[in-house]
Formats: sequence, structure tokens, C-alpha cells
Amino acid sequence: MAKYKAKNTEHYLRHARQFLAGYPDTEIPAHEPRLVKQAHRARIVFRDNQVYTDYCLGQGSLILGHAHRNVVLGVKKIAERGLRFDALSIESINLAGQIARNLAGIDKVAFYPCYQQSLQAAVTAARAYTGKRKVITFELCSASGMLSQEAETLILPFNDVTALQATLKAQAQQIACVVLEAVTAAKGVIAARLEFLSALKELQKDQDIIVILDEHKTGFRTNPAGAAHDFNLNPEVICLSGIMGGGFPLSALGLRGSLSGCLPGNAAGPADFPETADLSPVMLRAGLSTLKVLDHTHYTSLNAKAQQWGDQMNAFFQEKDIKAHIAQYKSMLSLFFAKEAVCSDTSATRALDAEKYLSLRRYLLRRGILFPQVQQTPFFITLSHSRKETQELLTSLKNFFTVS
Repeated sequence: MAKYKAKNTEHYLRHARQFLAGYPDTEIPAHEPRLVKQAHRARIVFRDNQVYTDYCLGQGSLILGHAHRNVVLGVKKIAERGLRFDALSIESINLAGQIARNLAGIDKVAFYPCYQQSLQAAVTAARAYTGKRKVITFELCSASGMLSQEAETLILPFNDVTALQATLKAQAQQIACVVLEAVTAAKGVIAARLEFLSALKELQKDQDIIVILDEHKTGFRTNPAGAAHDFNLNPEVICLSGIMGGGFPLSALGLRGSLSGCLPGNAAGPADFPETADLSPVMLRAGLSTLKVLDHTHYTSLNAKAQQWGDQMNAFFQEKDIKAHIAQYKSMLSLFFAKEAVCSDTSATRALDAEKYLSLRRYLLRRGILFPQVQQTPFFITLSHSRKETQELLTSLKNFFTVS
């Protein structure tokens, strides 16, 4: 086998184009971050010695920042014992207990290697439990893309109470579950309206329909009990990912009552947990170490820091009469190019401007700030961001909008 000695970034990128499927054939501009070297706290370093304050943070999963000491030490300790066992590990039991204790009403936890697999398992369990087939989800929710190819999936407008009530009234006897994100992130941060959630809760009481709350972005972001607590929701299933994996691709379902017995793969009885047994204890330990660090003091500090930053930015937009605003769910934030609040797929589309966002991102890169590549993706303020760093972001954004 040929040996390759990398001397510089261009060397690596040539091999990326040669060996990595899907890697672009065209040259990536030199001003763009191209090949990461390392990261610590809120700083990320690329091989061209470009150093940025990172507001992507593993798509929000790294709420403690890059390479947090507790997470690294926990992972290292477990890795020295073995990377994979194909058997039940103590780490899966401990992480399941940590999750169940935090989520009100959740009795059992099941782990999966990815978010898509966990959500599909939740839908399968709901169908088995209710004996019905149809699934309701909504525009802007990730499930609408994942389940869109199924003929039994009904995709309704997000935040549309009338459409929800009419559909459930007409087809309640066929609907197994409703899959909902209380705060969506597919086209920026968009929260469900309270009247929309109230209508869903009322219909949940009256119909034999399972509510699956998708918290792959919101779980453990603002408090240990997630969006279910913030929005006073009582779902039968909660789908988790992101923060609970500590940066690893790990997902989980929290389930009420006997729903866990309807999960696929458990037909052989309670001892048969193939997904959990197949997971690396390293991933499970990263998640457990992350959740153990987070406490009331951390959440209070982070939520206040992020909310204050968003309020200051929006006060600037209003004062200068700028067609833009920050939408946020505490430390998960998005920039929309619109004055009015965004609450639907249509209004989100109107508030997106790819060309203007690209100009903004390049402007921030020149000032050592790394933002998501596309406007639709949220950015994140974490516990690792210092006051100085968030103030630099605030100042840079103000300067951009003042001169643009």
C-alpha cells in the first residue's frame, strides 16, 4: 500500500478529491476554513493556522464547548478498557438512568446509533401500540423529510391549528402518532405557538394517538427536562440526540409505560436489546459525562447570557430600522432577514437571503468568527463562549449591518 506523507493543506485536499466520495471537485477558496486541526472550548484551529471563535459547535451538540476536560477524561478512561463489547455495558445503564430521572414521566430509555434510526423506531412502536398506520408531522420538522416517502405520512403546515384539528377530526381512527418539534431548526429557529401546542394537547386527551416529541436539537439545551418542560408538554415518547451524545452520533428514545415493549428488535423478550448492546461505551460515556456537568447553575448562566445577547442584537435592529431579527430558543439562535417574527415555512422562506448571508459569513470569517455555512442552520452560544467572544460577535454583526 502506498504511503502518503502530508506536507500541507493542499496535499490533503488533493487526496480528499481523489478518495472521498462526495467531496467537491472544485477548489475551495483559500479564505474558507478547509481542514481542521484541533479545537478547544470555543476556539477551532485549521491547518492553515486560521483560528476562529466557533458558533457551530458540532451543530449544537457541544454545549460545553470543544474537548471539555470532564468529557475527554471520561472517554479516555473508557477507551482504555475497550472500544466495543457487543454486550450490555454499565455506561448504557448509567446514561439511561440519568436521562429517565431528568425527563418527567419517562419510564424506559432505548439507545440508537443515529437520530434517524431512533425516530423511525418511535414511529414503529406507535404503530404497533395503537394498531394504526398513519403519521402526522409538520413542515419545518425534520421528520417531514425523513418520513415524506411513506404514503401513510401526512405533512401539515407548522403552527396551523385549523389544519391540525381538521385532520385529526377526519382521520383520528387511522392516525397512530403525531411527530412534533416544539422548536424547529430546519429553516432557522422557529418555535411552536402556544395556541398550536394547546390544540395538540386537547386533541391528545380525546384521541388514542401517541405524541412523539422530537428533541434532537432541544433536548438538554435549556434545562435537564428539555422543551417538554419549557412548553408544558406531556408526550408519550421523546426523541433525543445531540447534547446527550456529548458530540458523538448517539440518539435515544424516552418512553412512557409499556410502549418500550413495542420497539422493533425487542420481540425476543426483555433481554434482547441489539441496538444498545451494539453501541460503543465510549459514546455513552461522553454523553453521561456531559449531562453530569450540566446543572442548574450552568443552565441559568447560559440561558441568561444567550438571552441578553439576543435582546441586545434585536434592540440594535429595531433602533436602526434594519430588516432583520434574531430568533432564539435560549442558546440556539438564527438570523432572519425580516422584521416580523417567523412562524411558518412560508414566512421562513421569505426571511432567507442566501447571497446576503454569504456576504455576512465571509465578513465574520475575516474577523475570526465561524458561522454555519447556510442561513437555515442555527448558530449556538455555549458555556465555553466568554463574554469577550460574544461581545466581539455582537460588534461584528452591528458593523456589518451598519455599512451594508
